[in-house]
Amino acid sequence: ERGPWVRLCGADRRVDTGKGAARVGESTVKRSSMEDVRRLTCYASGGVPPVGHATPLKKLMDDRLLRWPLIYAAAGAHDALFPIDPAILSEKSGALLADVTTA
Repeated sequence: ERGPWVRLCGADRRVDTGKGAARVGESTVKRSSMEDVRRLTCYASGGVPPVGHATPLKKLMDDRLLRWPLIYAAAGAHDALFPIDPAILSEKSGALLADVTTA
């Protein structure tokens, strides 16, 4: 499905663009520029929360996050976080669960 996607993953992981592309049925994807991130979300890269974006965005969430009972998600700034059960985050954000990261 074309268009921008937000990828939700742990800080100890790196997004694998190939896996993400395969999950959404594309041959390739590219990372957005910092300017595009701000334009689409109204947040600076590094503090983008999983919900509440200026533009409705589709989301992919790394399924490894479900191994934790509680995670901390970005809350709009590089130094702001909020605690949430990852299953609730997936449900409330509408994120597709998938293996989309590398170590």
